[in-house]
Amino acid sequence: MSRVWPIAALVRADLLERTRCYQYLATIVATMLLGTLLLPGRGSNYETFLVDNYRGLYNSAWVGASYALLSALLLSIFGFYLVKNAVERDRVSRVGEIIATTSIDRFGYTLGKALSNFLVLASLTGMLFLTAIAMQLVRGESKSLDLAQIAAPFALAVLPLVAVVAAVAVLFEMTPWLRSGFGNVVYFFAWVTYASWSFEAKLHAAWWRDLFGANLVMRQVWAAVLRVDPHASPNSIEIGAQAGANVRHSFTFTGFHWAPNEIGDRLLWFAVAAGIAIFAALLFDRFARPARAVERRRSSAFAARWSAAVERLTTPITDVIFGSDFGAIVLAELRLLVRGLSPWWYVVAAGLWAFQLGADAKMQSIAVGLAWIWPMLLWSQLGTREHLYGTEQFVYPTLLPIRRQFVA
Repeated sequence: MSRVWPIAALVRADLLERTRCYQYLATIVATMLLGTLLLPGRGSNYETFLVDNYRGLYNSAWVGASYALLSALLLSIFGFYLVKNAVERDRVSRVGEIIATTSIDRFGYTLGKALSNFLVLASLTGMLFLTAIAMQLVRGESKSLDLAQIAAPFALAVLPLVAVVAAVAVLFEMTPWLRSGFGNVVYFFAWVTYASWSFEAKLHAAWWRDLFGANLVMRQVWAAVLRVDPHASPNSIEIGAQAGANVRHSFTFTGFHWAPNEIGDRLLWFAVAAGIAIFAALLFDRFARPARAVERRRSSAFAARWSAAVERLTTPITDVIFGSDFGAIVLAELRLLVRGLSPWWYVVAAGLWAFQLGADAKMQSIAVGLAWIWPMLLWSQLGTREHLYGTEQFVYPTLLPIRRQFVA
């Protein structure tokens, strides 16, 4: 018990810090508003879940299946970026250096952060569960409410998923080259790759290929469709908003019947999440200060000469273009944006520009996509810099701060 209490205290403190802010309230509201779109009404020009153009009657079983599938997809991508700040917050605020002096070890700290991430994502899952109940009553196709049929797919499909996402977020924060914005890009492409690979397996994916729980749910939905139409095609399963989707017929999905091995397969993902958290703990530096290799590289003689040359060439131009007060704000934002960039960053940017000019018709989309991705990590600083460095008290008391800075 002496090891449990420090972890519980860490989870409680971290959870209270996250939930006692307006950002968390805004996230809850946005999640519930988004949840209202997951069950389109009659006359809508989109559908969110179709099986060979069949849509289930909006009873509790179908609502639970639809919301579980779509919630798994949404929380697996947006949830990661929501919780991937637990360790970084302790680094920036220097609270981590205080924690490092306490009795909590690296495994306890990592497990506590993973549990805190899980509880935050589980709270969003709970909001979507409540939204599902409300939307069934609002749509009114079935007034018979069966909470167990709605809750079961949430419990077996969504909760194991968010446990893994919570642990992966901690792993990324413990890995030096993944804790920055580069890790955000890596996760996005990893998510796209795994999602495509998972859904390629259709209805016969092994448990390790079905993190989203989609195949687990779709197998039972597909069996219900076959009882209505034996000639239906399992290759026509559509998840997500389909503009102008054609609903051929509606059918009644009577509910889920979970086999013990299916439940066991989903519970295995909790063990996977625990394994990821343990591996992350092995990488935890316990807030030891890293060598300032980046700062030394930036202060090298070559970089200093490069910066001085650029400043000599651009100062007369910037004085003319950004001479006004508003121009000074634009110039300040621009200087902060490119401050410390390596000359090689500009070399790659120039190469991508040349690639766009010389690419043929088939490669144009790839060339433009790469050019958009390259400055993404710079752009991502624009909306968070004041909060990260604690300069809100200097920026926001000025005249029209939001409007002027946003435009700048």
